[in-house]
Amino acid sequence: MTRYKCEFKEIHVPTCGQFLYRFEDCTEGTKHMIGLEPDGEYRTAWERGGILMVKCIIVKETPAGWWVVREDETYNGKRRWVSMGNGKRYAYPNPEDAWESYGKRKRKHCAILERQLKLVKDRLKAYEAGMPENI
Repeated sequence: MTRYKCEFKEIHVPTCGQFLYRFEDCTEGTKHMIGLEPDGEYRTAWERGGILMVKCIIVKETPAGWWVVREDETYNGKRRWVSMGNGKRYAYPNPEDAWESYGKRKRKHCAILERQLKLVKDRLKAYEAGMPENI
């Protein structure tokens, strides 16, 4: 009989009024936004290398997850669903998990863009070879 050793990570489950975290790319419109970073300092997204930490306020809790609104959109914000289950989420209970999720998203984004670039280069090479006779 084989025995498995399991280690469980203590999980903080937030409730209404608390925050979930998400990291996003900084765009031209958000580069001057100031956010509280995991080290406790306030910095603009541009100072962080173009990465913005977004805090989402939990506005409703259900047995399966939370409804959240981005902190910068509380007046007219769109509510988003965040599951409590394992797997992909829009936002996470702590900045460390949100940072890991950002890294996974950027690696996937990079792989997609590399495939698209290869396709465009192949099409350009076909164009430069000249127009086919059978069109």
